[in-house]
Amino acid sequence: MAQTPSSEKFSTAADQYAESLTGTLDAVPVRLPDATHSSSQPRRTSLLQKLRQQVSNFSFRRKLTLVLIVGVALPLLLATQITLGLTQHQAIAELDNTLAIQF
Repeated sequence: MAQTPSSEKFSTAADQYAESLTGTLDAVPVRLPDATHSSSQPRRTSLLQKLRQQVSNFSFRRKLTLVLIVGVALPLLLATQITLGLTQHQAIAELDNTLAIQF
């Protein structure tokens, strides 16, 4: 059976590909990352830097919401703790007076 030129090219290319697979391959240098390279070591960032990075990624709307919530919650917690401290002190003083009168 006579081969046509296109089938001849195909068989020649296939033969060359097969020969390249079985032949010796030239070694290609591959550069591996150094084990002591700085990117392999974890970066040490402080808690403040991490917080600053996270806040800088927030949108304006989220930042405004956080400021308003903290602006309301912080004075409320502070006032509550002061009131509880004073009330506890007064309750202990009244209990001391009551016990002193009874005994």
